[in-house]
Amino acid sequence: MDVATTGVPVEREFPLSLLPTRCMHQSPSSPSNGSPSTDSSGPIRSALEAFFETSGWPVDAVDKPRPALQSEFEGEDDTWMCYAIALEEADQALFYSVYPDAVPQDRLGAVAEFITRVNFDLPIGNFELGLDTGELRMKTSIDVADDDVSVALVRNLVTANVVVMNRYVPGLRRVAFEHEAPVDVLRDLSA
Repeated sequence: MDVATTGVPVEREFPLSLLPTRCMHQSPSSPSNGSPSTDSSGPIRSALEAFFETSGWPVDAVDKPRPALQSEFEGEDDTWMCYAIALEEADQALFYSVYPDAVPQDRLGAVAEFITRVNFDLPIGNFELGLDTGELRMKTSIDVADDDVSVALVRNLVTANVVVMNRYVPGLRRVAFEHEAPVDVLRDLSA
């Protein structure tokens, strides 16, 4: 499935401050504890860059708080930031779609219920919610150990992410900002 079937990348410049400080949990990404670190070069990063280039999807390379490729994606009902991260030492690639607005504190429980119900049926990827920050994001990842990472593999990683994010953004907005019940919203989305 082509990314263009569900939305289009948006070409804009973004301040570095928009990169979430928690694209990954802090402890696994910290090089000081011997865990995998992100990298701005290597076969995974090259495959990520090749995918975006061949797709005509503009990205910016950022280095802080960790090396990533960032871009904006315009879905059917909303626009959000995307981040592609290469964990070369761990043979992993991660792709995040980050919802543009923080979930209000009083709606964290309802949104947590909504994404838990959604995650239960997702074959690939998962939604994550920062309970301290209200950050809401969709994560897909692949392990490429003993495999050649290809543009096609990256396309699957990215497409699975933005298709799911696009499908559930309207429901997320209704639960987080319109104070609707998660079960009712999911019923509407399934109809």
